[in-house]
Amino acid sequence: MNLKYRSVLALGMSAAMMMQAPIVAFAVDAGNVPTDQSGSQDTTSTTTITAGVETKDNGFEVYGMEGGTKINSTCGQGYLTYQGEAPESGSSGNTIDGDNAFQFDTAYPSTGNIQTKISHAESGDEVKITYTVTNNSGTAVNGFKVGSAADAKINGNDAAQIGFLNEGAGIYMLDDRTGKAFTLLPAEEQSFDGIWYGDYSGYRSHVFDNKDKSDAEMQNKDSALAYSWTVNLGTEDTNKTVTRTAVFKIGNIELNQISYDPNTGEGVIAGTTVVNGSTKKVVVKTNNGEMIKEGYNFAGWGLSSDAAAASYHGGEEIDLGMLGKDLRLYALWQLIKAQDPDVTIEEVEEMIQVEETIREAEPPVSTEGINIISTSAGNALPTTELGNAVAETKTVSLELSKVTPEQYVEVIRNTVQSVPMQGVAVIETNEVATFDRHIIEAMAERPDVSYTIVFKDAGVKKKVVIPAGFDVLSLLDENGYCGFLRLAAMLGFTIIE
Repeated sequence: MNLKYRSVLALGMSAAMMMQAPIVAFAVDAGNVPTDQSGSQDTTSTTTITAGVETKDNGFEVYGMEGGTKINSTCGQGYLTYQGEAPESGSSGNTIDGDNAFQFDTAYPSTGNIQTKISHAESGDEVKITYTVTNNSGTAVNGFKVGSAADAKINGNDAAQIGFLNEGAGIYMLDDRTGKAFTLLPAEEQSFDGIWYGDYSGYRSHVFDNKDKSDAEMQNKDSALAYSWTVNLGTEDTNKTVTRTAVFKIGNIELNQISYDPNTGEGVIAGTTVVNGSTKKVVVKTNNGEMIKEGYNFAGWGLSSDAAAASYHGGEEIDLGMLGKDLRLYALWQLIKAQDPDVTIEEVEEMIQVEETIREAEPPVSTEGINIISTSAGNALPTTELGNAVAETKTVSLELSKVTPEQYVEVIRNTVQSVPMQGVAVIETNEVATFDRHIIEAMAERPDVSYTIVFKDAGVKKKVVIPAGFDVLSLLDENGYCGFLRLAAMLGFTIIE
């Protein structure tokens, strides 16, 4: 038989096979708690950092002060400001102050008798730079441009990670060695009309560029940034003057990132970065052909590279800023059967018959002892002692004598992965059981979910709650397991029967 296509048999077998995980011990856990739960180091200082601003040659510098040490956000001349037209490529052009040293609160005129004044205000780790543009020409002027650009650095790192913030609304720069960062965003209810980052050599000529023209491949390279506005100016008191504000933060800023992994496929979909703790809803991106895998169709985004089902397909909203950690989504791929147009119907039918024969010879996978129920907020939960659901809840109940260890691991992982955002997962067993590393790692990928563990111990039903955002990896013992009695000893439990 001449096979000119790749069989779906391998896909079917891989979907049916359980993950290669250690055998889960259902025996009673001794409940020992290690005395040292550490093992990771946090290099980010918690020292208070106060932001400041100063003039610097022909521009201004935004910096942070930490214990008497200055954390700069630029090198060279600082943020240089231009109005009207950007310098030609390769030219330094004329900043608003001409040949003089830049000064705040000074009205700098441009050709056409339009002037720009820059002022500043500091508060904690934040600096606001306000641009006041006034039309003194006597006639209306549309499309006037003003903006600033600089050779960027953070904490002495001239090639620190740089990227767009809030889907291109702003820019961040992060020194991953120390955790120091600065962010640049427009003031509330405003937006930049031009925003760019790229190679440091061209920052002056890119001052009025749109973000789509930026260089997105700036890993370990000396980089720069620019931002600007385009304003329309009238002649009346109500419209002859406009103000625009850029907001800088500098210090121990934590960033959350959602990234997209092609997962054996090819292509790139840009991720999104937001400031941790800020309410920022991000729409999960749809794969419109940016990522491909030959012979496969895109089947959605999974929370792990081997996820059995997609958690997202694109278009869903995630409050990434409140999630509290990075989120990596993996492209899932479904094999296209008979992708070769030269394959005959007879060959396809013959291959299907072979596959069906093999599947019939395989013992069926039993779902006896497994019960999965979804409950909307406000409705009664299947575990009646828990009352009504306070959020979208997915409950998996397991009768351990009727499921294999591999089924136990896979069904809990799949349940965890499929819980709605900010939902609750209830995991109930009819006796004491154990979580292995695979289950705990799946939980760690869903810090937005809270977990309620219900189990019977010597005939008594106990409940343990793992709150959303808890560091579940710290629950594992030195062998990579967390028994339910160990869990109860560490987090406490409630008898519900």
